Amino acid sequence: MILGIIIAVLLLFLVIGAFGAFQQTKQENEVAAAVNENSTKLEDFGATKIIEGPLGQYKVKIDENNEKVAYISKNGSRVFSYDDIIKVELQESGQTVSQKSTTRTIGGAVLGGVLAGGAGAVVGGLSGASTQRRKVTSIVVKITLRDVSAPTVNIVCFENYKLPPYSDEEGMQFFYAPALEIVDTLNVIIDLVDRRSNPQSAAAKEPNTSNLSDEIAKLHGMLKDGIITEEEFAKMKEKIINR
Repeated sequence: MILGIIIAVLLLFLVIGAFGAFQQTKQENEVAAAVNENSTKLEDFGATKIIEGPLGQYKVKIDENNEKVAYISKNGSRVFSYDDIIKVELQESGQTVSQKSTTRTIGGAVLGGVLAGGAGAVVGGLSGASTQRRKVTSIVVKITLRDVSAPTVNIVCFENYKLPPYSDEEGMQFFYAPALEIVDTLNVIIDLVDRRSNPQSAAAKEPNTSNLSDEIAKLHGMLKDGIITEEEFAKMKEKIINR
């Protein structure tokens, strides 16, 4: 009798779990279909790069020839130019862990190691030197634009999924990979626009390689003549390269 009840309860849990997984898959398929349909509606947009979210839940397209970016979701699309981008942020559980704007970069290394899972997962090292372990409930790429009426685009890359395979380490990497690619791509675009708008500043940052070579060659000659030691040569060379 007791064994029968236990088996019945286990079967009930299996049915509930299977139904939940079915409903989630159905919802994801519906979102992916809507994203694909909205993607085909873009006009005057020649995508040269496409970043697709896990299970096709969103897309980011880059038109390098016309210098435009498109974010496509189930609700529609948003197209903006390279010049419209003011800032891009990677937000983890509502907190900004890395950002780049048209004037400065804040934050350390973006990508950290995904540690032990749970609902969401625990991620460490996303804010650079920090070693604090945190439970991640969301991953969002936030883009700030030069548009008074709609200045923000939020690309939700992950939002507290609780069913496998999203709750383990591999699942979290599944969501982080496209988010990081979007951030890296927009960082490159911001840098491109900055360099183009201020070429003199960009040129000033470029090292004079011919002068570097001459100075290092002189140091090498001093080393050969015994004027400086190997250790002194290494230290002086490092100072020249890093100044």
